[in-house]
Amino acid sequence: MCLIEAWNGQTDTAHFLNDDDCIFPTFYENHLRLIENNGLLASVSRRWMGDKTGTIVGAYNIPDFINNIDAKQMLIDPKSLFQSVVPQRENWLGEWSNTLLHKTSLKELRAGSLDGLSYYGLDDIGCFLQIGQQGKLGFINEHLGFFRVHDNQNTGNPDKLDYLAALLAWIPIAVSSEKLGFINQIEKNVAITRMLNVTFETYKSSKYCDMIDRHFNKMMAID
Repeated sequence: MCLIEAWNGQTDTAHFLNDDDCIFPTFYENHLRLIENNGLLASVSRRWMGDKTGTIVGAYNIPDFINNIDAKQMLIDPKSLFQSVVPQRENWLGEWSNTLLHKTSLKELRAGSLDGLSYYGLDDIGCFLQIGQQGKLGFINEHLGFFRVHDNQNTGNPDKLDYLAALLAWIPIAVSSEKLGFINQIEKNVAITRMLNVTFETYKSSKYCDMIDRHFNKMMAID
């Protein structure tokens, strides 16, 4: 948020490059063209998966509704976006490093909420959904960078509170998604129940065990 305030929309677009990622030279050119030609708030591109040395070792899957389109650049349909992300908690979009943001996205970035509920812990996914539900999120079906996987990342490290926040953030995202009409009540309840079970199993023997156990039954009763 400090970076966002410092930028404050002084340029037409902005990009946050995390230190675990690399982007290719054509990244900005492709993203800028898609955003400018369609009046978008943001665009997201695919990325490879690399090891800590930068060697490409794989790629991230994308949903069928994109795989079945021949175009390299497209606008993401809101319903398809939410259906492919929220029920199974599947983040195929990525994060800030493979995203270019237009200055008109400042409102969404500062708000940090979806339909009034904070998605703190999953700021990138939450923001993509907020922009996507307005029909203002583009996608580039090309690998324009790579994510470096190594042992010192917060990603996948349950000892970091960031990890716990990321798990629990799926709950307000699921609730908001149903309120907005993009998923149904059954899909919402399944998403919440599975995430709470994952959270409980992950932290039942950790230093956060008492906190999770204290609120688990209450949270499971969310309708």
